[in-house]
Amino acid sequence: MATFYEIRTPDADQPWDGQGLPAGPRAAMVGLIGLLAAIAAPYLVVLAAGDGGDPDGDGDQVLAKIADLRAWIPGDELPFEKMFSIHGAGPAVAEAGGSKAAAVEDPPITAVAGEGDELEPVELLVDPDPDPVAPAPVDANSAAALPPGAADASAATATDAAAATDAADASAAAPDAAATSPDPFARIAIPDRLWEGVTAEIEDPSGAMAPFYESLARTALKEEGAVTRIAQWGDSAIAADGMTSMARRLLQRQFGDAGHGFSLVAAGTPWYLRKDIEWTSRGFKSREFIRKQAKDGRYGYGGVAGVGYLGAHASWATVDEGPVGRTAGAFELWYHKGRGHGRLQIQVDGQERVVLDTSAEAPEDARYRLTVEDGPHTFKIRNVGGGVTRVYGAVVEREVPGVVYDSIGVVGARAARQLFADEAHTQAQLAQRDLDLMVFMYGGNALPDSTRLEAYQASFLQVLQRFRAGAPDAACLVMSPLDHGERRRGRIRTVPRMYDLMKAQKAAAFEAGCAWYSIFDAMGGEGAIGRWYNASPRLAASDLAHPTGRGSKVLGRLWHKSLMKGFAGWLKARKAAAPP
Repeated sequence: MATFYEIRTPDADQPWDGQGLPAGPRAAMVGLIGLLAAIAAPYLVVLAAGDGGDPDGDGDQVLAKIADLRAWIPGDELPFEKMFSIHGAGPAVAEAGGSKAAAVEDPPITAVAGEGDELEPVELLVDPDPDPVAPAPVDANSAAALPPGAADASAATATDAAAATDAADASAAAPDAAATSPDPFARIAIPDRLWEGVTAEIEDPSGAMAPFYESLARTALKEEGAVTRIAQWGDSAIAADGMTSMARRLLQRQFGDAGHGFSLVAAGTPWYLRKDIEWTSRGFKSREFIRKQAKDGRYGYGGVAGVGYLGAHASWATVDEGPVGRTAGAFELWYHKGRGHGRLQIQVDGQERVVLDTSAEAPEDARYRLTVEDGPHTFKIRNVGGGVTRVYGAVVEREVPGVVYDSIGVVGARAARQLFADEAHTQAQLAQRDLDLMVFMYGGNALPDSTRLEAYQASFLQVLQRFRAGAPDAACLVMSPLDHGERRRGRIRTVPRMYDLMKAQKAAAFEAGCAWYSIFDAMGGEGAIGRWYNASPRLAASDLAHPTGRGSKVLGRLWHKSLMKGFAGWLKARKAAAPP
């Protein structure tokens, strides 16, 4: 049997007299006091320095590091909160579009110009044609108003062509400087209010935007066949056609509605939505460039092909209500032909118009365009047998002067993955669209990537060069990503990698001969997404990466203002350079 020996400490024989604490609790108390002092020290240092508790400020870096040691500050989750909270934000918070982790220290946005749903009339000032025999008409879609100096011109509206003609005749009797200029574009003036309060301007050191501005000027003058086509590629920031639909509406109300433009036949995600057109699709399976799902690299103009068998169908229809999109005059189907492929039926307003045989001995891409009387229409395609059909998408337009804005957003897209597509195929698709402006808006999905910035810039440049080769006569612009935020110590700040990413994009843009536009700066710069999230109503979602529906409208207005400022500057420079 083992003998038990008691371990005796030096104070074991010293009896406790009831005064003070025993040795064990005394040591624990000293440790607790030390812990509390360590916790309190960062607070006392920040308080003494008068920093206001902002470790993200421009103050001393040492102070910022000390401030980061604070155990909790307002805006952080309460200690052990997750242990006692119910999963999810709750219906009340979800309905408000936010989350319980909202930043509380960022000042809210109380007003953003044009944040509502309404669309006030947009003016475009165009002098009457100096030739009194053929005065320039005022189109209903431009909401045009004649400039001061023409008799009763300020009262001329798109619904009163006779008054506009009278004003033109009066102006012809006493022509002003614009009317006598040999440059027809001198007749165009952009009201200051269209770009007043612009928060970021287009940077264009090489004059890359000139082809777009010239096309827009011809559209403003309502020249025959003057359709200005814009295409914007991007990720989920534009997949729902939010920002792009607002820009489209403003431009079409100002310069004329020439149609909705291009739409995919299959999106592969419920987040792909269309505005100002009724779009449905059933039975087509998507093949996306971001997932490298087509072995031949043929994804079409929009980067997503739709593959369907017998019965697969899709439709595009004009809308009954809204500022634009109520009429159409042309339908164009973009598709692929190959061995063993089937037949596609095209219907207009429920009546069959044509059946396309998409079979061919060798692979090739094709388009089919049909025109109809301008008005409300429904266009439908259906696989009627014979094999598989691959459709890239459809174009709905009008054969009148105006603006078309293709919104090509693919959820999860990164710019570099455009290189997964066959180069010759991509360039051939671009060449057929006859674009005047290409806009590239990528970067949000690349923020968490570990790709070296040098490699990112090189691949981004390669994408721009590939697209420019396909549409060499089009203007080119790179738009920065939206501000992306992260929650840090009770505040919402911009993800630090954003700045390096934008620097790389801007360098690639200028090297490729493109312009640069920072929607990040237009939103408000550093921490903007937090202020947008805290706005009432909210302009940003709780993921701090995407806008709300209302926020998308604000983005579209900001982009439109910057376009108008650039256009006005181009017109001014052109007039200044004209010979006296």
